[in-house]
This record gives sequence, C-alpha cells and structure tokens, in this order.
Amino acid sequence: MLSVTAGFLQVLMSRENIKSQQEQINLSLEQLKRSEQLVDAGVVPEGNLLNVKAQLANDSLNLINAENTYDLAVLALKLMLQIDPAAQVEFGQSNIGLSGLSPDLLAGPEAVFNTAMGNQPQIKRVAFSVMAAEKGLLATKGLRSPTLSLSGNIRTNYSSYELPPFVIREPFFTQMNNNLSQTIGVSLSIPIFNGLSTHYAVKNSYLQVERSKYLQQQVQDQLKQDVYQAYTDAKAAAKRYDASGKNVEALETAFGYTQSMFDLGAVNALDYSTAKANLALAQVSFITAKYDFIFKVKVLDFYQGKPIKLE
Repeated sequence: MLSVTAGFLQVLMSRENIKSQQEQINLSLEQLKRSEQLVDAGVVPEGNLLNVKAQLANDSLNLINAENTYDLAVLALKLMLQIDPAAQVEFGQSNIGLSGLSPDLLAGPEAVFNTAMGNQPQIKRVAFSVMAAEKGLLATKGLRSPTLSLSGNIRTNYSSYELPPFVIREPFFTQMNNNLSQTIGVSLSIPIFNGLSTHYAVKNSYLQVERSKYLQQQVQDQLKQDVYQAYTDAKAAAKRYDASGKNVEALETAFGYTQSMFDLGAVNALDYSTAKANLALAQVSFITAKYDFIFKVKVLDFYQGKPIKLE
C-alpha cells in the first residue's frame, strides 16, 4: 500500500516538475525577446543575449530531464501495479490540498502508537500465537491426568445359506435375535511410566509460551520504533515544507527585482541567470518537500488504520 502510494506521488511530483520547467522556459523566452530589443537598441552588449540563449538551452535540457523522470516514474508504477508497460494509461490528475493534511503533531507519537497497537495485523498475529501456545501448554499438561474410558459393543450374525433338512431354518429376525451379543467395559489409565516424557513435553510447552511472548514483545517494540521514526520524519518533513515555501517566496521577490533591473539594462545577463537558477532550484526543492511531506503523513495514516486517499 505504501509502495503504491509512494509510486503515485512520484508520478505527481514529476508531472509538477515538468510544469515548473516549462514555466522556466516561457520566462527565458520572454527574456530572450527583451534582450534582443535591448541589444538592437544598443543598451546592453550582445554578450547578454548569448547568456540568455544559453540559459534557454539549459532550461530546455532541464525540461527533457523532467520528462524522462516522469516517464520512468510512470513505468515504475505500471510495473508495481502489474500493468502492461506498453499500455496507454493516463493516471488521473490529483490536486492534493495541504489544508488539513498536517497531522496533529502535538498529540505525540505515543497516541499514534496506541492506535497502531489496535489495528496492525502483525500485533494481532503474535497475540494469537501467544494464545495458541498457552492452549498448547494446557493440552500438554492434560497428559499428566488419568484417563477414564467407557466402551460398549453390540453385534449379531445372520446366514442365508440353505440348511440341511434336519435343521430348522430360522427367519431373518429370529436369527438376529438369537445371535445377538452385547459387551460393555470401563478402563482407567494412570500415566506412571510415561511421566518423564510428559514432563519434558510440558517443559517444552512452557518454552514455547515464553518464546511466543518474547516474539510478541519484539514485534511491539519494532512497531513502536517504526511509529516514532515515522512521526519524527513527518515533523521534519513539515518543517522542510514550511522552510522551502518561505525560501521560494523570498527568491521570487529577489528575482522579480532582478528581472526589473535586467529589463532596464541595469543588471547583466549573468546576474539575471543566477537569480533565475536559484529560484528554479528552490521551486524544485519546494515541490520535493511538498510530496515528501504528503507521503510522511500518509505513513502515519497507515499506522493508524486510516484509508490512504490522495485527493
């Protein structure tokens, strides 16, 4: 379930990266047109125009890389879902809103762990294993007790062969009644000579119960470790997402100022390209942080037994 969720989020993230790279190309095309006008007017040297063209070529390369990443993500998801790789499948658009997505981190990981203890299948499995071992111990202890047996038997004979003339031939039911025999018996078995083997069997059953309890504790400890790790990851992802968003806002403001100065010819193409590249990297980091945060929240939902929905 988590693997499919991660694969689908990878598709969405790659698709959003393509959109971001396309916006970078559109921006470079606008600046290329503006630079040509400034060069023709003699405001800036021709080198600025060449730098903008180089930036456009680099943006085109980034777009191709983003499209390749998207294709690989789609292929990986198809293979995971056992879909024919050659099949034309369009994974639906998903506008995941982050409002209300953040888990209640103030509740603490212990609350998530207590919920997971009640719904995770591995916890139920080891609990039944302990119960089975305890029942097995009781059954083994029963071998020490005496056994009282009650048995009964009833039988009869009938023959259809022709009898000699001097013997009277009896009817069917008469023969049944005449040959009827009944037995009843009671036996008491007291385990004396097998006491040593029974003693070892009980000891082994005790060990099986202890092993089951140790395994149960081990599974519970592992679940607690996984939940605490997932909770810590979700908190860290939330912080990265918030910091990345603020970083993008700051760089957008800085780039807007640089772009205005570049349009006036007050900033060279290198400074403009640097500001644009910094913004592009920040946007990619923000997209990555966004989907990483979404996945970490879905992991917590998984441990709490909530259905994983991406909408």
